[in-house]
Amino acid sequence: MFKPGDLYLSIVDLFAIIIPGGLLIFSIYYNFGPSLDTLFQLSATQKSVALFLLSYFFGHVIAFFAERIDKSRGVNWITPGVKQSHWEQVRKIRAMLDETMPNSISIYQWSRSVLMNVSPESMSDVNRIVASTDFYRNLYLVFPLAAVFSFAKTNWVLGGIFFLLTFPCLYFSASGRHKLHRRIGQHIVVLYNLGKLRTGG
Repeated sequence: MFKPGDLYLSIVDLFAIIIPGGLLIFSIYYNFGPSLDTLFQLSATQKSVALFLLSYFFGHVIAFFAERIDKSRGVNWITPGVKQSHWEQVRKIRAMLDETMPNSISIYQWSRSVLMNVSPESMSDVNRIVASTDFYRNLYLVFPLAAVFSFAKTNWVLGGIFFLLTFPCLYFSASGRHKLHRRIGQHIVVLYNLGKLRTGG
């Protein structure tokens, strides 16, 4: 039998999925609430359940498209400002540990897998940055949509606020991505120098 304790939600799920999805649902309900209430006629409890489920669902949809936008903009594992020498260190470490590693596994994917298996504490540190970075990355997609919904209902002030909030989200997403990549590389280099990573291990 399912128990609430069986439901696992990570910090990434909360900040990168549920909260952005919830903000999108809020903007829709704020602008189109009366029409939606007439159409669905839900009780308060049903509305709460629907809010959570829709927030989770649309949060994943938002994350999917935000990731595609990042890729279309050429946002790779290594970001401008991350020292090339640092990048080269991580790449050389991977080459020394496993020369047969396929190129289809990116440095980013490989590094996260290493941290998950070798140092869960380091992975927890990385996940905190991932949650913050993906939070802002997904919000820079949510806020323009929320602005459109508000403008459609002539809520000019709210729409303007949503639109303006897009720009700091773009900045915090980019700076967070830089911090994330630097931190992952630092963990890999330190673990290697401490002898925590072994060739063939």
